[in-house]
Amino acid sequence: AFGGEVRAFALVDGKVASDGYLIKLGNAGWTQVEIPLVTLGVENRMTDGIWLQNASGVELPKFYVAEIKLK
Repeated sequence: AFGGEVRAFALVDGKVASDGYLIKLGNAGWTQVEIPLVTLGVENRMTDGIWLQNASGVELPKFYVAEIKLK
């Protein structure tokens, strides 16, 4: 089983803007994830970047992010 969790954060002025958004990784195929900017604490704010961090406490196998869109 693949599983595991990562947390998505947005940065403002080089600092994390909120507690982020927990993403549960599947064990097969692609998973589409949509995260509202308000959840990341950056709605109507200039964003420095997006950060994904291992939230599982164990080493994760490779996973890929194919596309990021900001709306």
